[in-house]
Amino acid sequence: VMHAGAVVLDGSILANGNGPGSVGGAGGSVNLNLTTLLGKGTISASGSYGGTASGGGGRIALRYTDISGFDRTRIVAAAGGGGSKGGAGTVYLRSAAQTYGELIVDNAGLDGATTPVPSVGFGTVTGVSGSTLTDSLRTGDFPFSVVGLYLEVTRGATLIGTYCVVSQSGQTLTLNQSIQGTVQVNDKYRGILKLDVLTVRNGGKLVTADVVDAAQVSTSGTTPGAIQAALRDGGLSLDRWVLSISSPLSAPTLTLRNGAVLSTSTQDR
Repeated sequence: VMHAGAVVLDGSILANGNGPGSVGGAGGSVNLNLTTLLGKGTISASGSYGGTASGGGGRIALRYTDISGFDRTRIVAAAGGGGSKGGAGTVYLRSAAQTYGELIVDNAGLDGATTPVPSVGFGTVTGVSGSTLTDSLRTGDFPFSVVGLYLEVTRGATLIGTYCVVSQSGQTLTLNQSIQGTVQVNDKYRGILKLDVLTVRNGGKLVTADVVDAAQVSTSGTTPGAIQAALRDGGLSLDRWVLSISSPLSAPTLTLRNGAVLSTSTQDR
């Protein structure tokens, strides 16, 4: 983790996996909070080469005010090459002007495994107290990784509210505001991955149990990839891509080119 003002990076910040070897090592994590980033260097949390299986990509998070003087394509968290290919890691970029930030899943042209991201999932509210919501019917506890994610609560077809998870304990979530008297037992909830931009490219394959709610979705690259999620978007164009969604898909325009495939599945909610 690094907190700094202006940073000039002409070298490298690395959290790459150990290797090469028979099985490649997975990438690590980099967490940066900066005002300005300049230079011609590299930030990498990539997996390493593996003769039998390569390491998957790691995680990079960069919160900033200005990175216009740095090449964003030099921020990478891809899998390593070799035998069975690992999945891409994630790069999360959030400027001071953005509400939710951008999530990038880029596997550097490798056709590898999927990239699961943390999710709240869906279920039924069994208890409400102050700003906490409990689902005692779920299998297992909520993982720590749900902190910072969002969820929607519905009653029938009516949206009751959208809330941010600020902490978790067992089968209980603490939200960013009181829900006492608003949310009721037997209401339904579902996780929402809220983003300003979702970019999946170069063989990246994003998987999440939550609804992806992004103002912009971008897909590119000659290696086909996939987005396996329920998706809300302002407009979507797929070129050589496979989009596998857990219905519903909400997009005013949808364009499929060059063998792009759209497939759907349903989940009990």
